[in-house]
Amino acid sequence: MGAIRRFSSKKDQILDAALRLVARKNSFEVTIREIAAEAGVNVAAINYYFNSKEQLLAEMEKLFLANFEDAFMPLDDAGLSSEEKLIAWLLKAISYGTHYPGMLVLLRDKFAEDSGSESDGKMKAELVARMGQIKQLFVEAARPAPELTGPLFIAFLSAVIFPFVAGSFLPGVSLEMEESEQLEYIHLILNKFKSRKEETR
Repeated sequence: MGAIRRFSSKKDQILDAALRLVARKNSFEVTIREIAAEAGVNVAAINYYFNSKEQLLAEMEKLFLANFEDAFMPLDDAGLSSEEKLIAWLLKAISYGTHYPGMLVLLRDKFAEDSGSESDGKMKAELVARMGQIKQLFVEAARPAPELTGPLFIAFLSAVIFPFVAGSFLPGVSLEMEESEQLEYIHLILNKFKSRKEETR
């Protein structure tokens, strides 16, 4: 459910490795030699698939956007309840967060800058809309007190996602769990937020 798509072609594997490297370094300032080492190929292979570093970066941007769109697909599944959509999205977020550690930082920086490009504008607008949708799913699933919805929503996302991406911020810390264990953990946290409402009545 939450697993990211696998890459079969060598070109896609190089792109995937490059994006992992960029995410881990929290910067697009990477060299072709570093990307080659990350992908387990020689520099000649990268030059074969990509005419220049600029083309490689452009292809990475496309992959980033494809991953961005894929992560939100569960939200459009009409066959799922609000809680099921929320959980399916969280599994996707955890999967991408662990595969591309540091990507949240890159995403933050990307939206902080004002490039003026139409594609960036659309991406920002979609992220705002999608986060509003996710917040509404949380409201429907946990039923928080209206005045606490904002803080509790942020606390919920932090409690679920941060432990899995902490490896990019805390050296020596990593958390590897099967999807079934991730699902159990998500339910545990969500139930804590549900029970909080019962305690405040």
